[in-house]
Amino acid sequence: MLDLCVNRVEGGFFSNFLCDLQAGQTVQFHGPHGFFTLRQPLTDSVFIATGTGIAPILAFVQYLFPENGEDRSGGRKIWLVYGTRHETEIYYQKYFEKVAAERHNFQYLASLSRPQEGWEGLHGYVQDHVSRLLDDRDARNPIAPVPTAAEGRGFDIHAYICGLNNMVSANRDRLKARGWDRRQIIFERYD
Repeated sequence: MLDLCVNRVEGGFFSNFLCDLQAGQTVQFHGPHGFFTLRQPLTDSVFIATGTGIAPILAFVQYLFPENGEDRSGGRKIWLVYGTRHETEIYYQKYFEKVAAERHNFQYLASLSRPQEGWEGLHGYVQDHVSRLLDDRDARNPIAPVPTAAEGRGFDIHAYICGLNNMVSANRDRLKARGWDRRQIIFERYD
């Protein structure tokens, strides 16, 4: 089965092509391509996404926490920080909330940058929430600094970031400022 997460973009070639397909029409494709994959061995991980950047993160979560199968997370702590502008643009919310309710090591945080009145969830940009999450993690684990490759040890945490360039760059910059090695930061941008 193949699921697509498409947001129609005004003047966009491919999003409009897909959205305008009629039932029964076919499309040829090839792939997968790229390097936006989970690293092995799996570590604690922060998944960071905005908009349709949630699509590959959905696949990561489905792989790690299959509904009818063995948990592949190895007990690693997994955080998902997902942001969008409006509540109507939160994709797969019920699914992620269900996984978070069932799995002690998965936490789902959704944030809106332009919430309407009545929204009770997080406000603001994902990079701000990621910084707070990592501050909390570091405070609980003060004797386990992020190791560097030069120290000859593996990393104890990775960040997987998918979304528009500004968000990806903002998160990468903040993680590097925390002393993270570039190999701990896996990203895919789509603009």
